[in-house]
Amino acid sequence: EFLVVMPGCDAAAALGLALRIRDTLAASPVETSLGGIPVTISLGVAAGDGTSTADTLVSQADAALYRAKEKRNRVELVE
Repeated sequence: EFLVVMPGCDAAAALGLALRIRDTLAASPVETSLGGIPVTISLGVAAGDGTSTADTLVSQADAALYRAKEKRNRVELVE
């Protein structure tokens, strides 16, 4: 797992970046001697309103990530 922090980025922009990351990885299969292996990624996205703590945002993003993992190759946004 890894974390991307984007100060000043709202939920719509964060969601857009997550979707672009997922689509970019999916467009580049890993080439092996047996052929290409598809690459998938599941992402959880949380955006603060300026009052959220870092711990809260990480916890929310982590919960969204696990929802995304259940469905595979998805982006889930904290509502």
